[in-house]
Amino acid sequence: MNGTHPNNLQMNKVELIRFGHHFKAIKKNWLSIAAFTLLFSLTCTWYIYSKASIYQATATLLIQEEQKSALSIEEVYGVDTTKKEYFQTQIAILKSNHIADKVIRELNLTQLPEFTRSGGLNQKIDQIKSIPFVQDLLNVAPSPKETAQFSESYYQALQAFRSKLDIEPVRNTQLVRIRFRSTDPKLATTIANAVGQAYIDANFEAKLIVTQNAATWLTNNSQKLEERLRNSEQALQEFLLKEGLIDINGIDEIYANELEELTRKLNVAVNKRIEAQTLIQLLRRKSSQSLDSLLSIDEFANQAQIRDLKLSEAQAAKNLSELAQRYGPKHDRMIQAKAQLAEIQARTQQLIRDISFSKQQDLLAAKAQEDMLRAELDNKKSDFQSLGSQKARYDQLKREVESNKALYEAFLNREKETNATSDYKNVTARFTDKAIIPLFPVAPQRIKLVLIATFFGFAIACALIIILETMREVIRSTADVQEKLGVTCLGVIPMVKKRNLRKNGVSYTAYLDDEEKLFSEACRSVRTSLLLRLTNTKQKILPFTSAIPEEGKTSTSINMAVSFSKMEKVLIIDCDLRRPSIAKRFGIAESSPGLTHILTMDTPIKDCVTHIEEANLDVLPAGLIPPNPQELLASERFKKLLEHFQNKYDRIIIDTPPLLSVSDALILGQYANGLITVIRSESTKSSLVNLALSKQIQHSVPSLGVLITQAKTKEGETLYVQKYAY
Repeated sequence: MNGTHPNNLQMNKVELIRFGHHFKAIKKNWLSIAAFTLLFSLTCTWYIYSKASIYQATATLLIQEEQKSALSIEEVYGVDTTKKEYFQTQIAILKSNHIADKVIRELNLTQLPEFTRSGGLNQKIDQIKSIPFVQDLLNVAPSPKETAQFSESYYQALQAFRSKLDIEPVRNTQLVRIRFRSTDPKLATTIANAVGQAYIDANFEAKLIVTQNAATWLTNNSQKLEERLRNSEQALQEFLLKEGLIDINGIDEIYANELEELTRKLNVAVNKRIEAQTLIQLLRRKSSQSLDSLLSIDEFANQAQIRDLKLSEAQAAKNLSELAQRYGPKHDRMIQAKAQLAEIQARTQQLIRDISFSKQQDLLAAKAQEDMLRAELDNKKSDFQSLGSQKARYDQLKREVESNKALYEAFLNREKETNATSDYKNVTARFTDKAIIPLFPVAPQRIKLVLIATFFGFAIACALIIILETMREVIRSTADVQEKLGVTCLGVIPMVKKRNLRKNGVSYTAYLDDEEKLFSEACRSVRTSLLLRLTNTKQKILPFTSAIPEEGKTSTSINMAVSFSKMEKVLIIDCDLRRPSIAKRFGIAESSPGLTHILTMDTPIKDCVTHIEEANLDVLPAGLIPPNPQELLASERFKKLLEHFQNKYDRIIIDTPPLLSVSDALILGQYANGLITVIRSESTKSSLVNLALSKQIQHSVPSLGVLITQAKTKEGETLYVQKYAY
């Protein structure tokens, strides 16, 4: 079926990302995008410039590592300031509530509106956070309220203070930057310096307290340490006297060296024994075959005597072979040569036996040496273990003496340092740069924010346009007809530009208007497509329909009739008996007789057909609106009437009702063997057109093609037609 609507998924596939189409949509709606972008930008600009300027003051603090004394306070209390954790700890102290509390109280920040007032949004958030269900769900704590110790204004000031404070260490240095932001540049400077000074004071106070506590502790325990040292020394002397020892230092080292030497010798003896044992096993295995097989062993093959005998044997064998070529076996020289060879072989075998016996003796000697060393090692271990108890007791007593002595001396030194208040002068934090009053605000960066807001406004507007255009799923171009409908597109008819021609519906004058060359040329192009399509057919009837009302089918059928009238004798029939409009478009009185008069009242045809001279065509209006339009169109009388017109006219144009509204068009399509579907550009949804085409297929009504009407033309196309159309 030519031009029918195929029912498959491939033809209905919709391309999700079509950049060219999206660009066209953005270009078409540029005014809306510009308006939205401007409104969004102005709103954001008003909000940005309504915000107060924020100034940032920066103070730089040096936090030094402390130099260790013989015994520092930090060693007494377990704090090592040489580790990187110390620096990180000081950063945490700078950010702590303790420092914040000192600054808040010193500067009386609870009286400043910047730190205590809460905006409407914050109040709402606090109210929501006070709901128990929200606390359990989000795992958040409510904003603190007034307590016996602190007021609500204090909590607000503390929260605001922490949000405005920024502590940043300078990489690869011991410097720390203290930044504070405020709408008042002087206040920002004051607070930044106050934070640094509060940390220095707190560090000094903490060191002073630690020093005082350590001094008290050292003084109270120095006598106990002295007494403990005396007792440990006395216990060591008593042990040496009791055991009859002067000093056992070094004895364990001597024993250890002897054990190590014996262990080394034992390992060497074991290796020799294993080697000799392995060789003997190999000798036994080879000797079971023949003595000569032992010569494959390196210990035999490398013997100089054996090598000499084997050379002599080879020379004797060679001599015997040479003599055998000249003499018989019983010749004297042959007998002498054989005797010589036998003697050499006997000497070789005897030597092999001697060496084998020697290797067995080596094995026995290796075993004896191993057993002797192992026994000696066991004896040394027994002697070393007997000394262990004495040595352990000695080491214990000596360690007590040494540890008590070192601790006592360290305590004495530290007590002297503490009494001299040396740590009071050891200041580990100081300002390298105090904060100065900033001249320019750091936030908000109004120009940058305005530009960003403008960009986002434009992006949002474009996205909305693309989303809306995508969601509409309307037919816009001939490509959409092919992709979404799978039928032939006969052409695109642009919108009539003159408003007076569109005021009461586009009439036949639009085609004849000299200023609507683009419209008329498009109609001629569609006419050509239809003629080419119907070349080998005798089809004269061309019914125009649409999926839904207000698609422009009546305007299209009228102007296509005018276009065909330039070449053929044409009749246009208004078969939309429910909402007829052709009579009005041609200026024919509504009371004039029409199609219904012929079918129901036997009114003569000539009284009902009106000739339009200007358009050179005949018009058959609908006439009176009947109660039964479908019955009239399906009647035999109407069929005969069409046959009569076919004999009289070259082309019959029929205006039909919408397909999805009523089934009148299907009846007319069966008579004409096809329907031409009109689609309004960028208005008709593809799903509705697909439904209408499917309805045609169900009733075996072919599709003669699809027309896109009321299209918005490009400027270039308009200029081209204005130049070349005629």
